[in-house]
Parts: sequence; structure tokens; C-alpha cells
Amino acid sequence: MREIANLLGINPPELGALISVKQENAKSRGIDFSWQVNLKKCILPLSPEDLTQITGNLLDNAFDAATSGRYPKVDMVITSNKMGL
Repeated sequence: MREIANLLGINPPELGALISVKQENAKSRGIDFSWQVNLKKCILPLSPEDLTQITGNLLDNAFDAATSGRYPKVDMVITSNKMGL
């Protein structure tokens, strides 16, 4: 329940939806996937669509690379501050 609440609390909501899909994808591929998102609403240097697209591409690449190891694990942290992401 806490994880669902965390996903629903992500702004922009498109990013939360993406992380939910990628989490299921990682699970089906046997990848230990953890994530943390700390975005301040007013500090997004990208549109929600661009942020979601870039994050999706990075996660796809990370998942592909992780599956070549013995213990596939991907940790994602997205943080924003006045300097950007």
C-alpha cells in the first residue's frame, strides 16, 4: 500500500505511471528494482513528457545491462533542486 501511495504521489503523474510499468517489467525479468523520486514541483527543467521519455530510455538501458550480471539490480534516484535534475 505504501508503494502505491508513493507512486500516486509522484508529480508529474506520467512519471509515476512509467515507474509502475517499469517495476512490473523488472519483476518479470528477475531484476531487483528500487526507486526514489524527490521532485520539487516548480523545478522541472523538462516537460513531463520529456522527463518520462528520458527516464524510460535510461531504465530500459539499465535493465538490459543488469540482466548480464549474476544479481541483476537497478537503483534509480531522481532529485531536483535549483540546479536542475
